Amino acid sequence: MTLMRVFVAIDLPKDLKEKIFVISQKISRNFSCKLVEKENLHLTLVFLGEKSEQEVEKIKKAVADSTRSFGKIFLTIESLELFPLKRPRGIWFKVGGEEEKLKELHKKIIDELVKQKIPVEDLRFTPHICILRFKDGVRKQPEKIGLEENFIAEKITVFQSKLSPKGPTYFKLKEFGLE
Repeated sequence: MTLMRVFVAIDLPKDLKEKIFVISQKISRNFSCKLVEKENLHLTLVFLGEKSEQEVEKIKKAVADSTRSFGKIFLTIESLELFPLKRPRGIWFKVGGEEEKLKELHKKIIDELVKQKIPVEDLRFTPHICILRFKDGVRKQPEKIGLEENFIAEKITVFQSKLSPKGPTYFKLKEFGLE
């Protein structure tokens, strides 16, 4: 049985990825770190780990059912933050805007995954976009760089993540519109 590493996320608009990546490069000069590749920048809703092809079909159904008639979500890029606060391993942009609506979508996806008998191990959800991960013990606050950007989440994507020594590569398995 072939397993796929799978997660559900909001892919970012190309121009926003570019702006975030430029800031990531600036910040990375002060740390020993691994940048998230520009094409990999996204907002994870649910990480599901290794799943079979049959489970992936159930995941797609769960996402389709949870996004049907949900509507687009207005989001904003907010502050840069270390994560987690105790023993930070990286830096992310906190995401705000229609945060309650985003959390409602997250809960709806979880509920639909449970209906499909897909186990979800981590139910916590903090809307964010990870930009880098530390390689060593340097753990200082990133410089304050503003990025006042808004975007509209119009699609939810089921991604496959393939790991390699160079880092992960993401493949879109299926996109679902938020209408």
